[in-house]
Amino acid sequence: MFFHRFVLLATSAAIAGCSSIGTGANGVPGGGISPLSAGANGIDPANGIDPANVRKIRLPGQPLPSWMKFGANVDRLAYVVLHNSNQPFLGPQVDVYPKSNMSNSPPHCYIGGWESIGTVGVDFLGNLWIPQVATYGRKATFEYSQNCGDPIKSLDDNDGQPYAVAFGKHRDVYIENAYSVSGPGTGANIDVFAGGSGSPAVLSEPNAYTAVGEALDRPNNVYMSWVDSNSVGHVDEFVGGQNPAKTLPMTLGYVGGVNIDSEGNLLVVDQTAGTVDVFAPPYGANPIATITLQGFSLQCSLNRNGTRLYCGDYQQGSVDVYKYKPRNPAKTSYYYSWTNGLSPSDQVVGVSLAPAARN
Repeated sequence: MFFHRFVLLATSAAIAGCSSIGTGANGVPGGGISPLSAGANGIDPANGIDPANVRKIRLPGQPLPSWMKFGANVDRLAYVVLHNSNQPFLGPQVDVYPKSNMSNSPPHCYIGGWESIGTVGVDFLGNLWIPQVATYGRKATFEYSQNCGDPIKSLDDNDGQPYAVAFGKHRDVYIENAYSVSGPGTGANIDVFAGGSGSPAVLSEPNAYTAVGEALDRPNNVYMSWVDSNSVGHVDEFVGGQNPAKTLPMTLGYVGGVNIDSEGNLLVVDQTAGTVDVFAPPYGANPIATITLQGFSLQCSLNRNGTRLYCGDYQQGSVDVYKYKPRNPAKTSYYYSWTNGLSPSDQVVGVSLAPAARN
């Protein structure tokens, strides 16, 4: 069965002893045997507590219950993907931070418990989508309610390894498979679930060793970044969201994620160079600007109005934020970072924002 647990944190001190929510005796979240007892029968009549509830009291150091909130604005969040975390989960997890985090605050909560995940995406309702392989081998992309809520929907994947997700204007969900069911080097594809449909159309790139990122623009053209068997990066455009793929003329190093800004520029992460290359329509061979990143990143995301670029920096174990200028990308400048709850060993592979940037 699906494994999902999370923790809400009040303070930095709480984060040090955090772990996943469990269900103890009597179905009480985080339950256990309370040390509060007095007298031969374990009851102290002077405190006025119902004796039947004494064993349901949360033990010191146990996780706080999932319903407890501390004022996080669910409309202003940054979901940070850790590929190799060691606490509170072992393996992949998503840490949830305040989007504006100049104070270097710790995560509000965590989501984890999978065998593997890719990058994540936030739809136009603010819900989080995580492509994943569950601990029992099921490949699917799960939709979560905001701020570490429970999964509310899933889309099973039968034709590849789910890795990235993007969204259209009419409840369309685009799930990118990094490679087909036959494994790396056998092509990549995007499953298109139009209008909430449970049966996808498929966009295909047979030459990909592995696909990395995807994005949509306003006319509903779909973009896929992929790497060939020689570790050379490419970007495909599926015009009108239809096959066949049109491979754009730029050649890059090992690519990362892609974005479309408010001016229609295409942003492509180049992991080899440690940059984001910006191409103006109609996306020729040469960028109009190259943004040098503070550290190596795989996925970067634009905020709602397109003036901030957030990058998951796996080299430094941080999220780095840049002041981005859609009308003059060459003037983009580094703004600030946060590191609380992150480290290089976590492999910070991406960040996605709520609210999401519009196509």
